[in-house]
Amino acid sequence: MYPGSFPQTEKQLIAGNLPDGVSFHIKRYVLGSDIPDSASGAETWLRSRWDEKDQRIEQFHSSYGRFVGELRQSVLGLTEWIPIYYYLSMAFWIVFMLLMVIVYAMTSLMWWLSIAISLFFVTMGYRYNGFEYFQAKYSVSREAA
Repeated sequence: MYPGSFPQTEKQLIAGNLPDGVSFHIKRYVLGSDIPDSASGAETWLRSRWDEKDQRIEQFHSSYGRFVGELRQSVLGLTEWIPIYYYLSMAFWIVFMLLMVIVYAMTSLMWWLSIAISLFFVTMGYRYNGFEYFQAKYSVSREAA
């Protein structure tokens, strides 16, 4: 769950519409004893898990970003992981970008491929509000046929 705002499109992401944090709720189920074996039983069980998830999300938002009734809560601040992972990540992306500049400089095929991919995703963004919506619309139309 994302307290605050969450980007729904690439435009919102580029504009800096980022969540204030990310919260996880993890619950384990024992295969065989908690989860039914039959298809109808599994369907009922999954529907009840979805209802439970919706209730937890409502409780989370109504209790100011806290999971209610949990035995353990762990809050991991960004300052705990920044020193090594942040610098390793930045080093990786700098090296990756430099290598990509070299690859682009050496072959025009990469330029044309990048232009084609960019045009594809821009078109998907304008026509369907993003590629994921195109996929959803296409899969729904295939299931109906």
